[in-house]
Amino acid sequence: MHFKAGQVIPFSGKVAVVDKYGEKTKTIIQVKRGEIFPPTPEPDQRYVYLSYSD
Repeated sequence: MHFKAGQVIPFSGKVAVVDKYGEKTKTIIQVKRGEIFPPTPEPDQRYVYLSYSD
């Protein structure tokens, strides 16, 4: 499942930025539930979870 910048974060964990083809970039961030996904480095990129945490 992919998430866009500006959406509410549903789960805490690590997410990677993927391009419009679904290829992972080198950008990995830690996110917290209830916050907002930050802007991506480039247009047409999305976030995908790598792992979940409490």
